[in-house]
Amino acid sequence: MRNETALPRPEFYVFYNGDENCPKESEMNLSDAFKTFENGEKAVNLEQKETQQLH
Repeated sequence: MRNETALPRPEFYVFYNGDENCPKESEMNLSDAFKTFENGEKAVNLEQKETQQLH
């Protein structure tokens, strides 16, 4: 019997250094960047929550 290797939960960080104003918090679906199957089903479901920190 094969043992599955447990993977740690991935964490995604986005750093924005642009000139445009952006909201303090926003959510993105990273899965939107991946192709979908012919039936419209998404290949992956990844979500990201962004928090802006001003220094």
